[in-house]
Amino acid sequence: MIENSEIVAIELAYDRQVSYVKRLRSSGKMHHGYAFVGVEGGGQVLLAQQWVMAALCQKEAEIACYDCLDCTQCTQGIHPQFFHVEGTAADPIGVDDSRAIQKHLYKTVEVGQKQVVLISGAEWMSTQAANALLKISEEPPVGALFLLTTGQVSCISSTLLSRFQRVRVPYVSHKKMQEVIQNIRPDVDRHYRESIVHLADGRLGRLLEYADGRMQKREKMVEDAMFWTDFFQAQLPVRQKMLKERFQPQSKDSTFLHSLPEMLMTLQVVLHDMMLIDFSAGSTGRVFYMHKEILEDLAEQLSRKKILHLSQVIHRLRKMCDHNVNKKLILDYLIVRL
Repeated sequence: MIENSEIVAIELAYDRQVSYVKRLRSSGKMHHGYAFVGVEGGGQVLLAQQWVMAALCQKEAEIACYDCLDCTQCTQGIHPQFFHVEGTAADPIGVDDSRAIQKHLYKTVEVGQKQVVLISGAEWMSTQAANALLKISEEPPVGALFLLTTGQVSCISSTLLSRFQRVRVPYVSHKKMQEVIQNIRPDVDRHYRESIVHLADGRLGRLLEYADGRMQKREKMVEDAMFWTDFFQAQLPVRQKMLKERFQPQSKDSTFLHSLPEMLMTLQVVLHDMMLIDFSAGSTGRVFYMHKEILEDLAEQLSRKKILHLSQVIHRLRKMCDHNVNKKLILDYLIVRL
Protein backbone atom coordinates (compact mmCIF):
# COMPACT_ATOMS: atom_id res chain seq x y z
CA MET A 1 0.00 0.00 0.00
CA ILE A 2 1.12 3.61 0.38
CA GLU A 3 4.34 4.66 2.18
CA ASN A 4 5.35 7.92 3.91
CA SER A 5 7.58 9.05 1.02
CA GLU A 6 4.72 8.43 -1.41
CA ILE A 7 2.36 10.56 0.72
CA VAL A 8 4.88 13.43 0.55
CA ALA A 9 5.23 12.95 -3.21
CA ILE A 10 1.47 12.97 -3.77
CA GLU A 11 0.94 16.15 -1.79
CA LEU A 12 3.74 17.94 -3.67
CA ALA A 13 2.74 16.73 -7.13
CA TYR A 14 -1.07 16.72 -6.98
CA ASP A 15 -2.11 19.59 -4.73
CA ARG A 16 -5.46 20.10 -6.51
CA GLN A 17 -6.46 16.43 -6.23
CA VAL A 18 -5.35 16.32 -2.59
CA SER A 19 -7.43 19.43 -1.82
CA TYR A 20 -10.39 17.75 -3.50
CA VAL A 21 -10.29 14.67 -1.26
CA LYS A 22 -9.90 16.90 1.80
CA ARG A 23 -13.12 18.71 0.86
CA LEU A 24 -14.93 15.44 0.26
CA ARG A 25 -13.82 13.98 3.58
CA SER A 26 -14.76 17.07 5.57
CA SER A 27 -18.21 17.19 3.95
CA GLY A 28 -18.79 13.44 4.33
CA LYS A 29 -20.33 13.38 0.84
CA MET A 30 -18.25 10.93 -1.15
CA HIS A 31 -19.75 9.55 -4.36
CA HIS A 32 -19.97 5.75 -4.63
CA GLY A 33 -17.31 5.60 -7.33
CA TYR A 34 -14.28 7.49 -8.68
CA ALA A 35 -12.19 6.78 -11.78
CA PHE A 36 -8.59 8.04 -11.60
CA VAL A 37 -7.62 8.68 -15.20
CA GLY A 38 -4.03 9.39 -16.18
CA VAL A 39 -1.09 8.31 -18.26
CA GLU A 40 0.58 4.92 -18.00
CA GLY A 41 3.04 5.04 -15.09
CA GLY A 42 1.39 8.12 -13.60
CA GLY A 43 0.30 8.64 -10.01
CA GLN A 44 -3.31 7.50 -10.26
CA VAL A 45 -2.81 4.31 -8.19
CA LEU A 46 -0.99 6.29 -5.49
CA LEU A 47 -3.81 8.83 -5.32
CA ALA A 48 -6.42 6.08 -5.16
CA GLN A 49 -4.54 4.40 -2.31
CA GLN A 50 -4.57 7.67 -0.39
CA TRP A 51 -8.33 7.89 -0.95
CA VAL A 52 -8.70 4.36 0.46
CA MET A 53 -7.14 5.58 3.70
CA ALA A 54 -9.28 8.72 3.66
CA ALA A 55 -12.40 6.55 3.44
CA LEU A 56 -11.41 4.06 6.16
CA CYS A 57 -9.54 6.16 8.75
CA GLN A 58 -11.86 6.89 11.70
CA LYS A 59 -9.73 9.63 13.27
CA GLU A 60 -10.19 13.36 12.82
CA ALA A 61 -7.76 14.40 10.10
CA GLU A 62 -7.78 16.31 6.81
CA ILE A 63 -7.26 13.08 4.84
CA ALA A 64 -6.09 10.33 7.22
CA CYS A 65 -4.00 10.17 10.38
CA TYR A 66 -1.68 7.50 8.86
CA ASP A 67 -1.10 6.13 12.37
CA CYS A 68 -4.27 4.39 13.64
CA LEU A 69 -5.11 0.69 13.28
CA ASP A 70 -7.22 1.35 10.16
CA CYS A 71 -4.39 3.25 8.46
CA THR A 72 -1.81 0.63 9.48
CA GLN A 73 -3.96 -2.17 8.08
CA CYS A 74 -4.45 -0.19 4.86
CA THR A 75 -0.69 0.30 4.57
CA GLN A 76 -0.18 -3.45 4.99
CA GLY A 77 -3.02 -4.26 2.58
CA ILE A 78 -4.92 -6.32 5.16
CA HIS A 79 -7.82 -4.06 6.15
CA PRO A 80 -11.00 -6.21 6.32
CA GLN A 81 -13.05 -3.48 4.60
CA PHE A 82 -10.62 -3.08 1.71
CA PHE A 83 -10.37 -5.26 -1.41
CA HIS A 84 -7.87 -4.75 -4.25
CA VAL A 85 -7.99 -6.21 -7.75
CA GLU A 86 -5.19 -5.48 -10.22
CA GLY A 87 -5.35 -6.07 -13.95
CA THR A 88 -2.29 -6.61 -16.15
CA ALA A 89 -1.69 -7.76 -19.71
CA ALA A 90 -0.54 -11.14 -18.40
CA ASP A 91 -3.34 -11.46 -15.83
CA PRO A 92 -6.46 -9.51 -16.85
CA ILE A 93 -9.46 -8.95 -14.56
CA GLY A 94 -12.07 -11.64 -15.16
CA VAL A 95 -15.52 -12.72 -14.05
CA ASP A 96 -14.14 -14.48 -10.96
CA ASP A 97 -12.67 -11.15 -9.82
CA SER A 98 -16.06 -9.48 -10.27
CA ARG A 99 -17.67 -12.16 -8.13
CA ALA A 100 -15.03 -11.63 -5.44
CA ILE A 101 -15.73 -7.87 -5.53
CA GLN A 102 -19.46 -8.48 -5.14
CA LYS A 103 -18.87 -10.87 -2.23
CA HIS A 104 -16.69 -8.28 -0.48
CA LEU A 105 -19.17 -5.42 -0.95
CA TYR A 106 -22.04 -7.34 0.60
CA LYS A 107 -20.22 -8.09 3.84
CA THR A 108 -21.91 -6.53 6.86
CA VAL A 109 -20.30 -3.36 8.23
CA GLU A 110 -21.25 -0.96 10.99
CA VAL A 111 -23.52 1.96 10.12
CA GLY A 112 -21.54 4.83 8.58
CA GLN A 113 -18.58 2.68 7.58
CA LYS A 114 -17.48 1.77 4.06
CA GLN A 115 -16.50 -1.25 2.02
CA VAL A 116 -13.81 -0.07 -0.39
CA VAL A 117 -12.81 -1.73 -3.66
CA LEU A 118 -9.73 -0.58 -5.60
CA ILE A 119 -9.52 -1.76 -9.21
CA SER A 120 -6.14 -0.81 -10.67
CA GLY A 121 -5.24 -1.43 -14.31
CA ALA A 122 -8.93 -1.34 -15.22
CA GLU A 123 -8.04 -1.22 -18.93
CA TRP A 124 -7.21 -4.92 -18.56
CA MET A 125 -10.76 -5.88 -17.60
CA SER A 126 -12.63 -8.43 -19.72
CA THR A 127 -15.97 -7.50 -21.25
CA GLN A 128 -17.76 -10.01 -19.00
CA ALA A 129 -16.10 -8.59 -15.89
CA ALA A 130 -16.94 -5.02 -16.96
CA ASN A 131 -20.59 -5.98 -17.47
CA ALA A 132 -20.73 -7.61 -14.04
CA LEU A 133 -19.15 -4.53 -12.43
CA LEU A 134 -21.62 -2.30 -14.28
CA LYS A 135 -24.53 -4.16 -12.71
CA ILE A 136 -23.02 -3.81 -9.22
CA SER A 137 -22.30 -0.09 -9.71
CA GLU A 138 -25.83 0.64 -10.93
CA GLU A 139 -27.27 -0.28 -7.53
CA PRO A 140 -24.30 -0.37 -5.14
CA PRO A 141 -24.85 -1.58 -1.57
CA VAL A 142 -24.90 1.03 1.19
CA GLY A 143 -21.36 2.10 2.12
CA ALA A 144 -19.76 0.82 -1.10
CA LEU A 145 -16.90 2.85 -2.56
CA PHE A 146 -15.35 1.95 -5.92
CA LEU A 147 -11.95 3.38 -6.87
CA LEU A 148 -10.85 2.60 -10.41
CA THR A 149 -7.51 3.52 -11.99
CA THR A 150 -6.38 3.42 -15.60
CA GLY A 151 -3.58 4.58 -17.86
CA GLN A 152 -5.64 3.91 -21.02
CA VAL A 153 -9.13 5.28 -20.46
CA SER A 154 -10.20 4.65 -24.06
CA CYS A 155 -9.98 0.89 -23.40
CA ILE A 156 -12.77 1.05 -20.80
CA SER A 157 -16.48 0.95 -21.59
CA SER A 158 -17.94 4.46 -21.66
CA THR A 159 -21.11 3.08 -20.02
CA LEU A 160 -19.10 1.75 -17.09
CA LEU A 161 -17.13 5.01 -16.80
CA SER A 162 -20.38 6.99 -16.66
CA ARG A 163 -21.05 5.40 -13.26
CA PHE A 164 -17.90 6.99 -11.83
CA GLN A 165 -16.83 10.56 -11.20
CA ARG A 166 -13.53 11.17 -12.99
CA VAL A 167 -10.44 12.40 -11.19
CA ARG A 168 -7.93 13.59 -13.77
CA VAL A 169 -4.32 12.73 -12.94
CA PRO A 170 -2.18 14.86 -15.28
CA TYR A 171 1.50 14.84 -16.11
CA VAL A 172 3.50 16.48 -13.33
CA SER A 173 5.57 19.53 -14.27
CA HIS A 174 9.35 19.22 -14.45
CA LYS A 175 9.70 21.70 -11.58
CA LYS A 176 7.39 19.71 -9.31
CA MET A 177 9.12 16.44 -10.21
CA GLN A 178 12.44 17.97 -9.16
CA GLU A 179 10.87 19.16 -5.90
CA VAL A 180 9.51 15.66 -5.21
CA ILE A 181 12.83 13.89 -5.72
CA GLN A 182 14.75 16.48 -3.69
CA ASN A 183 12.34 15.99 -0.78
CA ILE A 184 12.10 12.21 -0.74
CA ARG A 185 15.68 11.33 -1.81
CA PRO A 186 18.07 14.17 -0.90
CA ASP A 187 20.83 11.55 -0.50
CA VAL A 188 20.78 10.57 -4.18
CA ASP A 189 23.51 11.81 -6.52
CA ARG A 190 22.49 15.02 -8.33
CA HIS A 191 23.18 13.59 -11.80
CA TYR A 192 21.04 10.56 -11.04
CA ARG A 193 18.23 12.79 -9.70
CA GLU A 194 18.30 14.83 -12.91
CA SER A 195 18.33 11.73 -15.09
CA ILE A 196 15.37 10.01 -13.42
CA VAL A 197 13.30 13.20 -13.53
CA HIS A 198 13.81 13.29 -17.31
CA LEU A 199 13.37 9.54 -17.54
CA ALA A 200 10.05 9.61 -15.66
CA ASP A 201 8.75 12.20 -18.13
CA GLY A 202 6.14 13.76 -15.82
CA ARG A 203 4.88 10.41 -14.49
CA LEU A 204 5.01 10.27 -10.71
CA GLY A 205 4.68 6.49 -10.42
CA ARG A 206 7.73 5.95 -12.60
CA LEU A 207 9.75 8.57 -10.70
CA LEU A 208 9.10 6.84 -7.37
CA GLU A 209 10.07 3.47 -8.81
CA TYR A 210 13.43 4.85 -9.96
CA ALA A 211 13.95 6.77 -6.70
CA ASP A 212 13.13 3.67 -4.65
CA GLY A 213 16.03 1.81 -6.20
CA ARG A 214 13.85 -0.50 -8.28
CA MET A 215 16.40 -0.39 -11.07
CA GLN A 216 15.01 -3.06 -13.40
CA LYS A 217 12.96 -0.45 -15.31
CA ARG A 218 15.97 1.83 -15.72
CA GLU A 219 18.14 -1.11 -16.80
CA LYS A 220 15.51 -2.08 -19.37
CA MET A 221 15.45 1.51 -20.64
CA VAL A 222 19.24 1.56 -20.97
CA GLU A 223 19.03 -1.71 -22.91
CA ASP A 224 16.36 -0.19 -25.19
CA ALA A 225 18.48 2.96 -25.60
CA MET A 226 21.43 0.85 -26.74
CA PHE A 227 19.17 -0.80 -29.32
CA TRP A 228 18.32 2.63 -30.73
CA THR A 229 21.96 3.75 -30.81
CA ASP A 230 22.87 0.56 -32.72
CA PHE A 231 19.89 1.22 -34.98
CA PHE A 232 21.03 4.72 -35.96
CA GLN A 233 24.58 3.52 -36.61
CA ALA A 234 23.32 0.89 -39.09
CA GLN A 235 22.58 1.31 -42.80
CA LEU A 236 18.96 1.65 -43.97
CA PRO A 237 18.37 -2.02 -45.04
CA VAL A 238 19.85 -3.19 -41.74
CA ARG A 239 17.62 -0.77 -39.79
CA GLN A 240 14.48 -2.22 -41.34
CA LYS A 241 15.70 -5.72 -40.55
CA MET A 242 16.44 -4.76 -36.93
CA LEU A 243 12.94 -3.36 -36.42
CA LYS A 244 11.29 -6.40 -37.98
CA GLU A 245 13.41 -8.87 -36.01
CA ARG A 246 12.80 -7.08 -32.72
CA PHE A 247 9.11 -6.32 -33.08
CA GLN A 248 7.25 -8.28 -35.72
CA PRO A 249 7.75 -11.80 -34.29
CA GLN A 250 6.19 -10.47 -31.07
CA SER A 251 3.51 -8.33 -32.68
CA LYS A 252 0.74 -10.67 -31.45
CA ASP A 253 2.04 -10.49 -27.88
CA SER A 254 -0.23 -8.09 -25.98
CA THR A 255 2.42 -7.65 -23.27
CA PHE A 256 4.87 -6.30 -25.85
CA LEU A 257 2.26 -4.10 -27.53
CA HIS A 258 1.39 -2.62 -24.15
CA SER A 259 5.07 -1.66 -23.66
CA LEU A 260 5.44 0.03 -27.07
CA PRO A 261 4.90 3.54 -25.61
CA GLU A 262 7.84 2.91 -23.25
CA MET A 263 10.07 2.00 -26.20
CA LEU A 264 9.05 5.16 -28.05
CA MET A 265 9.67 7.26 -24.96
CA THR A 266 13.18 5.81 -24.70
CA LEU A 267 13.86 6.76 -28.31
CA GLN A 268 12.61 10.30 -27.65
CA VAL A 269 14.93 10.56 -24.64
CA VAL A 270 17.90 9.38 -26.76
CA LEU A 271 17.09 12.08 -29.32
CA HIS A 272 16.69 14.61 -26.47
CA ASP A 273 20.21 13.77 -25.25
CA MET A 274 21.64 14.07 -28.76
CA MET A 275 20.03 17.49 -29.13
CA LEU A 276 21.61 18.66 -25.86
CA ILE A 277 24.98 17.46 -27.12
CA ASP A 278 24.44 19.24 -30.45
CA PHE A 279 23.74 22.49 -28.61
CA SER A 280 26.83 21.95 -26.38
CA ALA A 281 24.80 21.88 -23.19
CA GLY A 282 27.27 19.71 -21.34
CA SER A 283 25.91 16.84 -19.21
CA THR A 284 23.19 18.90 -17.51
CA GLY A 285 19.75 17.43 -18.13
CA ARG A 286 21.00 14.35 -19.96
CA VAL A 287 19.41 11.04 -19.06
CA PHE A 288 21.99 8.67 -20.52
CA TYR A 289 24.97 10.77 -19.43
CA MET A 290 27.01 7.60 -18.75
CA HIS A 291 26.89 6.84 -22.50
CA LYS A 292 28.23 10.24 -23.51
CA GLU A 293 30.73 9.06 -26.15
CA ILE A 294 28.22 6.90 -28.05
CA LEU A 295 25.67 9.69 -28.17
CA GLU A 296 28.29 12.27 -29.19
CA ASP A 297 29.26 10.07 -32.16
CA LEU A 298 25.60 9.75 -33.14
CA ALA A 299 25.00 13.50 -32.81
CA GLU A 300 27.88 14.05 -35.25
CA GLN A 301 26.40 11.57 -37.76
CA LEU A 302 22.88 13.02 -37.70
CA SER A 303 22.19 16.62 -38.62
CA ARG A 304 20.35 18.90 -36.19
CA LYS A 305 17.49 19.03 -38.71
CA LYS A 306 17.30 15.21 -38.82
CA ILE A 307 17.25 14.92 -35.01
CA LEU A 308 14.44 17.49 -34.81
CA HIS A 309 12.48 15.67 -37.53
CA LEU A 310 12.85 12.31 -35.75
CA SER A 311 11.78 13.89 -32.46
CA GLN A 312 8.61 15.19 -34.11
CA VAL A 313 7.85 11.77 -35.60
CA ILE A 314 8.27 10.01 -32.25
CA HIS A 315 6.20 12.67 -30.48
CA ARG A 316 3.42 12.04 -33.01
CA LEU A 317 3.64 8.26 -32.48
CA ARG A 318 3.47 8.67 -28.70
CA LYS A 319 0.35 10.80 -29.09
CA MET A 320 -1.13 8.02 -31.21
CA CYS A 321 -0.39 5.58 -28.37
CA ASP A 322 -2.07 7.92 -25.87
CA HIS A 323 -5.19 7.96 -28.08
CA ASN A 324 -5.19 4.15 -28.25
CA VAL A 325 -4.45 3.89 -31.98
CA ASN A 326 -3.84 0.26 -32.98
CA LYS A 327 -0.25 -0.43 -31.96
CA LYS A 328 0.42 -2.67 -34.95
CA LEU A 329 -0.37 0.30 -37.19
CA ILE A 330 1.98 2.45 -35.10
CA LEU A 331 4.67 -0.19 -35.54
CA ASP A 332 4.18 -0.20 -39.34
CA TYR A 333 4.40 3.61 -39.36
CA LEU A 334 7.58 3.42 -37.29
CA ILE A 335 9.22 1.03 -39.77
CA VAL A 336 8.30 3.26 -42.73
CA ARG A 337 9.37 6.57 -41.18
CA LEU A 338 12.65 5.43 -39.58
